[in-house]
This record gives sequence, C-alpha cells and structure tokens, in this order.
Amino acid sequence: MKLTVLSLFLIVFLSFTACSREKPATATIRVTYGNPPQIQTNEFALNDQSAIVKSYDFLKDVAEKLELPKKLNLSEDATVAKLENAITVQAGNEPGLFVITANILDHETSVEALNELCAFYAGKEIFNSEKGGSEHKLNVAIVQSAK
Repeated sequence: MKLTVLSLFLIVFLSFTACSREKPATATIRVTYGNPPQIQTNEFALNDQSAIVKSYDFLKDVAEKLELPKKLNLSEDATVAKLENAITVQAGNEPGLFVITANILDHETSVEALNELCAFYAGKEIFNSEKGGSEHKLNVAIVQSAK
C-alpha cells in the first residue's frame, strides 16, 4: 500500500514538474546578402548564423541592456555563458530563415532577451563571404518577434 501511494505521489509530482516548465521563447529572422537580396545556400549557413547570434559581443550587449548579470546574480562572463547555452539556432522552413529559441530565466526574460538579440543583429553591419568569394553585407529582417 505504501509503495502504491509513494508511486502515485511520484507520478503526480513528475507530471506537475513537467507541466510547470515554461515554454521557451522563439523568434524567426531572415538573413540575405547583396543587392538584389540573395540567400546563403552553402552547408555552412546554419553554422554561420549560430556563430554570429551566439557570439560573445551579441550576448554581452543583450546581458548589459537587460541587466541580466544583476537579475541572474552572475558575473558578466558567466551570464554570457548562460545565454550561449540557453539559445539555439535552427534552420527555418525555407532557405534564409532561421529560428532562434531562448530558455533563460523565465518566459518574459527569454522574450526580452531574444527580441533584443534580434534587434541588435538587424541593426549591425556584418559582412560575410560565400564560398570564399567577395564579402557581402548581411541583411537581417525580423520575420517574427518573440512573444
């Protein structure tokens, strides 16, 4: 009897814990280059975008603007490391689209951080080359902000 009650309690507890986890924030960006706009089509596109979005400078800017070291009670470097681990970049459903997901402290903080990160990227002048050719300025448009 005690084993059954303990098992039932454990199942209910695990179910509650799983349901109480907050959904991560997600945003979508479109990255093109050149004029007229072209899409990076090589196999490195996803790795390039992930490296840019999760770069120290980008994440440090987000941490500073949102005062995340204070909110997380961490140093600036530890906060940037936490952001790097909490953010993922995946290919979208068409070439040139990238889905960025964040699961930081809570949903609201994740949304704020992701929107700040996307806005920072969209406002930056970044140059990249495809297949070792000449450099092109990347154009970033926010397709869907985090909510």
